[in-house]
This record gives sequence, structure tokens and C-alpha cells, in this order.
Amino acid sequence: MSVRLDLLRHGAALPATSDGDEARSLSESGRSAVARIAAEYGQRNWRPERLFASPLRRAQETASIVARAMALLEIETLDELAPDGHPSGVVAALVRERLQGFALLVGHQPLLGELASHLTGAPVTGLSPGAMVSLEITAPLGRGSGRVIELLHPDHLP
Repeated sequence: MSVRLDLLRHGAALPATSDGDEARSLSESGRSAVARIAAEYGQRNWRPERLFASPLRRAQETASIVARAMALLEIETLDELAPDGHPSGVVAALVRERLQGFALLVGHQPLLGELASHLTGAPVTGLSPGAMVSLEITAPLGRGSGRVIELLHPDHLP
């Protein structure tokens, strides 16, 4: 059985204020970039079955933009996707959630790049704000169990 995991880095965010890093909101350019990614995948009839997001505001806002554009299921907050998370913690959480089929994870760098590298066994770079990497997992979820099938950056879209 194969699983598809799309890892979406939150869009560009505003600088931190006195409210701290957790409260950083997306910038207008960040919102626009995420909307372009969602529109591109909407044209491809992209329909993840589950949507997990970091608890931080900018990731929740990114997930919300995608969910609205795609009429997806509710956003499930996954604490393991916080910026200080570790790939093995995310994998354990996804196993705990009995991940199957197709899921979208919205989070932060360097965690998402590290997670992609962990799952593919090869370096995965290029996850700038608003970029998404799609992985196909063909073995039990874990180190080296998948491969990159696409890397999409919003600046490469019309």
C-alpha cells in the first residue's frame, strides 16, 4: 500500500512582535503564494484526505487558506509539526494517527526538509516559504521509505 505525503511550508510571515514567534501571521505575499499553490493543485483535482498543521499561527493560516480553496476536511493540529520538532516525532505521530492514503502536512523549516530527507534517505532542499514537496511512501512509514515525486515553488507558477 502506498501513502502520499505533501509537505507544505507555511507562506512568508511577518516579523515577530512582542507576542512572540508563535503569533507571527502570514504576510500578504505569503497569503498570495499559498493561494497560488492551492489554485495550481485545485486544477489538478488534488484532494488530500487529511490535513495536519503545526500549532503556530502562520502554519494554521496557511492550512486554512488551502482548506478553504480545496474544500478539504478540518485542520488537525499536530504538535509534532512545531518548529522545534524532530522527524522521528512526526513519523511516530503519523503512525499513531494511523495515516493512510493521502495527507497534507503544513509546517516549518528546517523540520519539513529534515522530515523529507528522513523519509527519502536523500537530501531534500528548496523548501522556501510557500513551497511544497510531494512524497510517495511505498514501505512502512519510516527512514528511507519514500521518494520525492514533485517539488513545487509558488514563484514558478503564473
